Amino acid sequence: MFVIVDGYAYFVDGSTGKKVSVDVDGNINISNDDTISITNQTLYCYDDMYKKMNFDKAIYDLQKSYIVSNANNDELGNFCDKVEYSGKIKASTGKDIIKSTVVEIESRLDDCVITFDKNGGTGTMAEVRKEVGETYELPACAFTAPENKRFKEWKIGTTSYDVGDEITLSTSITVKAIYENIPTYTVTFDANGGTGTMDSATVLEGEDYELPASTFTAPEDKEFDQWLIGEDKYDAGDEVTISENTTVKATWKNVEAEAGQE
Repeated sequence: MFVIVDGYAYFVDGSTGKKVSVDVDGNINISNDDTISITNQTLYCYDDMYKKMNFDKAIYDLQKSYIVSNANNDELGNFCDKVEYSGKIKASTGKDIIKSTVVEIESRLDDCVITFDKNGGTGTMAEVRKEVGETYELPACAFTAPENKRFKEWKIGTTSYDVGDEITLSTSITVKAIYENIPTYTVTFDANGGTGTMDSATVLEGEDYELPASTFTAPEDKEFDQWLIGEDKYDAGDEVTISENTTVKATWKNVEAEAGQE
C-alpha cells in the first residue's frame, strides 16, 4: 500500500508502516528500521495513489499498457516494478520518472528479440536482444534432441541455416531447432568356420557397442580367441563405435593341451 506524507508517496507494509523497496532483481524487501507512522493515515492502492498525486493519466495509462502487453518479459517487468515501487515519488517529479520509464520501455520494444524454439527437444536457450541492422551468428544448439534424433539445422520461417551462419536483424524472430533421425546400422556375426548362430544387433550411428561373448560352437580342437572387425581384433566386452553396417568375425585358436596330456 501507499501512504502520502508531505507531498511524497511512500510504499509501505499496510499493517506495520515499514517501508518497502524493490531491488534490482525485482525482489520486494521490507525494511525493519525505516518506518512511517500510518496512524490516522489513508492508505492508497497504486491506482488511487496516482489519482491522488494528480499524475498525468495519459502517461500512466501508457505505462500500464506497456507493462500489461509485455508481462511475459521478466526483465521488462522487473524494470517497471522498480519504478512503480520506488519508495518515494514526489508529485512534481513523478511525471518525469514515468516519461523516462516509457522512453526506456520503447527502446527495449524497438530491439530485435531472438527467441529459440526447442521444437520437441528439452532444455532452454536464453533470448537474445539486438538492434535493428545488427548481425547475429547463430549459435550451437543447447537443446537436448528428442530420443533417437540429433540436431540438424536452425530454421527461421521457411529458410534453413547452419550453426555459425550470420543473419542481419530487421525484426524479432524465432529460431527453431530442426532434428533428424540418427541412422541405425546392423551388427552381424560371422561364425568363420564355427557352427550356430548369433542374433544381429541394431545400433545407432556413433553409439558405443559392447562386443558380446561368443555363443558359436568352435571348430574341432579349437576355442574362441577374439573378434575381428576389418583388420582389428577385439576381446569380448570391448566397446566399439559403430558408424556403418558391421560384420564381427569370430577367430579361433588351438585348444591347449592340459598339463600331463600328450
